[in-house]
Amino acid sequence: MKEKILSFIKKRKSTDISRYLPIDGERWFDTYFFAIKNALRRAWNWKFMWFWAIFIGGGYGSLNFNGGSEVSDNLSEDMVNGSEFSTDPTLFFIDNMVWFIAGAVVILFLFIIFWILSCVSRWGLIGSISEIQDNGKPKSDKIMEVWKKGENGLGRIFLLDIIVTLFWLIVVGVIVAIVGISSYALSQFIDAIFVFVFFILTFLPLFFLLIAFSTIVKYVVSISTVIMVLENSRPIKSIKKAVHLLIFGYREVGKIVLMRILLSFISIGSSFVFFSFFLCIGIFIAVPFIVAVIMQHNIFENIVFSVISSGVFIIYLVFFISFIIIITIILKLTFLDLWVWWVKRNMPRLREGNVL
Repeated sequence: MKEKILSFIKKRKSTDISRYLPIDGERWFDTYFFAIKNALRRAWNWKFMWFWAIFIGGGYGSLNFNGGSEVSDNLSEDMVNGSEFSTDPTLFFIDNMVWFIAGAVVILFLFIIFWILSCVSRWGLIGSISEIQDNGKPKSDKIMEVWKKGENGLGRIFLLDIIVTLFWLIVVGVIVAIVGISSYALSQFIDAIFVFVFFILTFLPLFFLLIAFSTIVKYVVSISTVIMVLENSRPIKSIKKAVHLLIFGYREVGKIVLMRILLSFISIGSSFVFFSFFLCIGIFIAVPFIVAVIMQHNIFENIVFSVISSGVFIIYLVFFISFIIIITIILKLTFLDLWVWWVKRNMPRLREGNVL
């Protein structure tokens, strides 16, 4: 019995080593499916990466500054009585400029903090995932190991994000400017209705073109980030290699796109099933309380009933939110694992000229 327990613990301390090339007679779909299956296992097994996976892709904060009840009552009375309360947006902005500036500063500060955590997390997670893929386990499974790896590459990932974002903004800005200037120039010579038709016919193709362009840029960022971590290279060099890999490895790009779509459908289906399961549990829990409320209208005056109902609802809500967070974390780590595997699979073949 002791040997079985030790064997189980030892097995849990390692996962399958990745294989990047197909075995004899294996189809590419089976190779990719095997990689996804192993990625899911690694995402579930190595929980020291879960916290850092929250920050993959950056973070966005939103703040709500709500006044107290006294302020709300005063505003309501002013509006009803027609006092000097102004609805002019300009005057409202000037009167509350300090709050707007303070809010903007706080939002900017939070955005920078989440951006830094995102950069550290991406570098550290890619390094840890690469170790697990090659050795079946990381050099260390301590939660701060991700930070130790990531802080060394913080500046380079930060610079990569800035370069790619500026490039995207310049391209989008140029396209929007061309459409706007063309529409304005035509409006000087032809009727407005024809300008509107020109704008619509031009805007729709450009809209889909921008979606495709944004997707390509997103892929370049994902691939170049992995290359930069694995080769410990600079942002520009990594971007060049990523673009080179996308161009000359278009078949492999098509394969991973198909597998990502498949994984997305699987995740959507699984989320729907589990959401339905939680919904049924919620309905099952709520029915007795609903019946109790119908049978006795003043039941909420009972302190014991109020405490029990509130406690059950909070526990249910905590479990539901925790489930959503865990599923999101596992999917993020699986997608990142797949990108690391894909780059390690194709970079050597690209150098040898065997990708196409």
